[in-house]
Amino acid sequence: MILIPLGKHHPITFKKPVDKSLPLLGIAMSENEVLDGMFDIYRTNQSGIQELYYTIKVIEATIVDLAVYHPHSITHAGAQPQETISLRYKSITWTHHIAGTSAYSIWDDRVY
Repeated sequence: MILIPLGKHHPITFKKPVDKSLPLLGIAMSENEVLDGMFDIYRTNQSGIQELYYTIKVIEATIVDLAVYHPHSITHAGAQPQETISLRYKSITWTHHIAGTSAYSIWDDRVY
């Protein structure tokens, strides 16, 4: 019998400015709250108009990492504080709206 290794899912990570949601995200992480989320990604097209071109949807996600970055006030005076959030999810869907393609995957233990 030959075992073929399957792809391994990693948490999805995103960055955002520090805002009023930080304490709420911290509580959600500490209480292991199950979340659903959708990330709509926009770009400027050739006509100069913002268009939705990509969507990532996660189902039954939990926050597994929450980190805050405060830039050095002298060397990076123009930078704003950011938070990095990592989500582990049960399923994920990727959709490229412009190309009309999509795919999904379910993160399980894949025991055969």
